Amino acid sequence: MYEVAEILGRLYEQNLKNKNITFKSEVLKGSMIQSDRNILDTVMRNLISNAIKFTKNGGEIKIGFIKDENKNSVISVIDNGVGISEEGLEKVFRIDSKFTNPGTNGEKGTGLGLILCKDLIEMVGGSISITSKIDSGTTVSIKI
Repeated sequence: MYEVAEILGRLYEQNLKNKNITFKSEVLKGSMIQSDRNILDTVMRNLISNAIKFTKNGGEIKIGFIKDENKNSVISVIDNGVGISEEGLEKVFRIDSKFTNPGTNGEKGTGLGLILCKDLIEMVGGSISITSKIDSGTTVSIKI
């Protein structure tokens, strides 16, 4: 997982520079997750892309990793961006109620990324959750 976080930081290096966003990986070297690598890479790319899209210029994005009390791996993408309203949080995983907002620099989205992430994570027996507060940021956590 350490390498994945570092690789994704480099993959999005130009996007991060364009918005002067600090990217920090708090994943300890040697941390491991037993899961489908392609699915995990796809989900993490989407979550980091979303975090960049909704983080203001000069903001910060962190990648965290812990093992919970049941020895599940929990990976979190944490930003200090614009946040999501309570109404929005109720819609982000629902295909029947499209939810999308423009990014802080007018970036566009389809409203399908988080739905796809949820489906992929559930395919490997995991779960995804979001906590957010307007103007304080968002934390998206996947548990495998």
